[in-house]
Amino acid sequence: MDELIRRFDDLKPGPGYEPYCRPSRDSICRIEAHFGMSLPAGLIQFARQAKHFNGWFASLGRDYTNPRHIIRINSYWRRRRKTRAIPRQLVAFTVGFDEDLECFDLFSFQADSGKCEIRYWTPGVVDASPYASFAEYMEATVSAWEQARKSRRR
Repeated sequence: MDELIRRFDDLKPGPGYEPYCRPSRDSICRIEAHFGMSLPAGLIQFARQAKHFNGWFASLGRDYTNPRHIIRINSYWRRRRKTRAIPRQLVAFTVGFDEDLECFDLFSFQADSGKCEIRYWTPGVVDASPYASFAEYMEATVSAWEQARKSRRR
């Protein structure tokens, strides 16, 4: 995971926002209780170590009133009109540029392992081909961004 974090930070995804409130044990517990799930260890590691975490991901810190906090982002998308509201089983963990969100699918949550599939969602579309884990999602995402950067340089 450390190498993946380094590659992610090299790409500096998103505009980034300061200051960034790193997660605490208390904030993680509050988020997990709110959604009734365990956050993947890889996501928590990214939140604690990646310099540019807040450029792509929702905050996991104690900044609960921040509109970019994971609880606030999900609250916003659940209050939307029916055709634009995020389904109840999805928990968005990215900021949602252009109304695109990556989400944990609670229907797939396995309490014993803490694993949860990750699905892409935008109003009216739930991706039918989920990632099996956070690590798989991050590897695919960072690799795609690296390829796009290489293509732009040509």
